[in-house]
Amino acid sequence: LDRRGLGKAARTGQGQNAEASACGPLDKLGTNGSGIGQGTPYGTCTPGFVGWPERKRRWLSTGRRVALRQIAPYTGRTMNHHQSLVVPTPGQGLQEVTSAITDVVLESGVRTGLCTVFVRHTSASLVIQENADPSARGDLEAFLARLVPEGDPLYQHTAEGADDMPAHVKSALTSTSLPIPVIDGALALGTWQGIYLWEHRRQGSRRELIVMVSGEE
Repeated sequence: LDRRGLGKAARTGQGQNAEASACGPLDKLGTNGSGIGQGTPYGTCTPGFVGWPERKRRWLSTGRRVALRQIAPYTGRTMNHHQSLVVPTPGQGLQEVTSAITDVVLESGVRTGLCTVFVRHTSASLVIQENADPSARGDLEAFLARLVPEGDPLYQHTAEGADDMPAHVKSALTSTSLPIPVIDGALALGTWQGIYLWEHRRQGSRRELIVMVSGEE
């Protein structure tokens, strides 16, 4: 290999099949002092990642060597599942919806992927918060009510009630969608984390959530 690029065998593809199954020290970059992260294993000999021999390493302009890896085509199945949930809310406040979303993830059959929850309204929102001590949720509600009070003379959108425009502001300050990782077929939430629908109108309503689960089975 010269400093201009790959050797002839790499450029033409000759010998690739014979070398693709080789599994040796080059699969741990840096252990021989010539790869990225010297002295630290970068990878192991696993299906789908095949180390190429030394003569096929490319010199970068910085002088560091980077091992070229051939990635085997993915043979699994990608899945997409979505479901609509209707959640009645009695009035302003946080309402936990973790169990309902967990059920959708289980029905999807996805083992590794992403769950996205979206609320289809402009006066409600979604948050992930502590699900152990109710006082934490009460404090959040009190803080947001103080931050965005009703009756502010700044508001012009008042036709639907004094709580309507503050509800829009509260929704804008929080979130209308949440991405949650799915690992081993379950939501990767922390020990004290719960998913909450936050109703910002005093009267309450029937709120619609869209749950989309995408990933591999």
